[in-house]
Amino acid sequence: MNRESEHLWKHENRALSLFPYFLSWSTVSESFGKQVKEGGGPDAVREYLHALSIYKKLKVLTAQTEQSISSLVDEAINDFLKKYKDK
Repeated sequence: MNRESEHLWKHENRALSLFPYFLSWSTVSESFGKQVKEGGGPDAVREYLHALSIYKKLKVLTAQTEQSISSLVDEAINDFLKKYKDK
């Protein structure tokens, strides 16, 4: 698997791992969203939707961090191999 294919596979795998969350969030959000958007709805529902929103942000940040770390490690390995390949 070349580097580009591996990157695409990792990206698709992350997207698929988030799919159940997005599905549940969209279902719950649609059900309660109108009430909450208008400033109404039960406090418990507003708190639940807020928690889901925070969870989504954390998942996205985690995926971005993992991708950044992976890129840095790949770069360091490639630099190391270029430097010491002929020695």
